[in-house]
Amino acid sequence: MQLTADRAQTRPTTPFARFIRPAQRQQWAGRVSLVFSPPVAGAAGLVVIAARIDTPITWLWALTDIALVVALPLLFVVWLVQTGRVSSIDLPQRHERARPYCVAILSAILAAGLSFAFDAPRALTVLLGALAIQTLILSVVTTWWKISLHTAAMAGAAAIGWHVAGPATLVIAALIPLVAWARIALGRHTLAQTIAGTLVGGVIYTGALLFMPAV
Repeated sequence: MQLTADRAQTRPTTPFARFIRPAQRQQWAGRVSLVFSPPVAGAAGLVVIAARIDTPITWLWALTDIALVVALPLLFVVWLVQTGRVSSIDLPQRHERARPYCVAILSAILAAGLSFAFDAPRALTVLLGALAIQTLILSVVTTWWKISLHTAAMAGAAAIGWHVAGPATLVIAALIPLVAWARIALGRHTLAQTIAGTLVGGVIYTGALLFMPAV
């Protein structure tokens, strides 16, 4: 009886489990999580807008914004990891996210403020404003619940893609479940946290499109 029970416990729980070993699932989930990480999604959104407008000044602003809202917060997290203040660049513990969120919020506000003050292309200014609002909301929620920044960023990217290219970018929305699976498989989030992140990102960026000019 004990042998039978042991065999039952080791039997794959889903049809897909027999084809993907646990170690492989972790590897693929890690790769997906890295490729579709929030910094990548944020930089991609700025590049897409800049490429659509395609003027020298737009590219200059886009690169400046990437340096402020993507590179600066990322370098800060790398510094926290190198100095032992957080466990990893993925910030797996909820309490580790406070300082990175503060830096990200201030960076987004600074970038949006500079864009507004110096008359940057409106599409980029609106995008930065949405980023600042999303980061602020997620940081507040994270104080008591570990909502998914990955799925929020992907939902925002899907909204931007729709604004720029319409239905052709539905593939981005189709990637959101993949990213959610990766975060759950890595043990970083629950299903509810990934769904909540998707809703927050989708609502904020869809609302931002109401103020964004055609590009």
